[in-house]
Amino acid sequence: MGKSFHIVRPLEPPLAEVEDRVMFIPGDGELVVARPEARLLLVCDGRARLSVDAHTFGEIGPGDIVIVPGPSRMVYRSVHDRTGSRLHMFRVDFDQDQFSCDPATGWLQALGSQHEEADFTVFIQNHFSRMRHLVRAQTPAIHALLESIRHDAENEAPGFRHRVSARARLLVA
Repeated sequence: MGKSFHIVRPLEPPLAEVEDRVMFIPGDGELVVARPEARLLLVCDGRARLSVDAHTFGEIGPGDIVIVPGPSRMVYRSVHDRTGSRLHMFRVDFDQDQFSCDPATGWLQALGSQHEEADFTVFIQNHFSRMRHLVRAQTPAIHALLESIRHDAENEAPGFRHRVSARARLLVA
């Protein structure tokens, strides 16, 4: 199925955790991942076809960013029918307890507050309240943040969770 590394949890609210993950998707099947929280996915390497609940994104690949606003069932399918696919992603999960969520879906609800520049939780609510697929949206600055998070996760020097939380906030903003 996959291998996780560079997992850091807990993080400072409203963030919950970050994880680097390589997933192996069988060529003749699918990989189903059910997650209870809203998340930001950054595709680092590989390709796959992604469906989240009833929403089909199509093919995701390196440099793509996917926003999932709440509990969901994600289905990954290989782009190679016989050999399968490998997909490397970096994930930032949000702490659902910190947000106002739609009672029917559990998804984050946009608040429309004028205070989003002063309150990071409000910022996330407003900008992560719907599903999005941003194609090749990662910049060199995002890659540098990912590398620094990986470095801190490997070394676990004093204060590393605070640094990872701060860098993950920069990824989100």
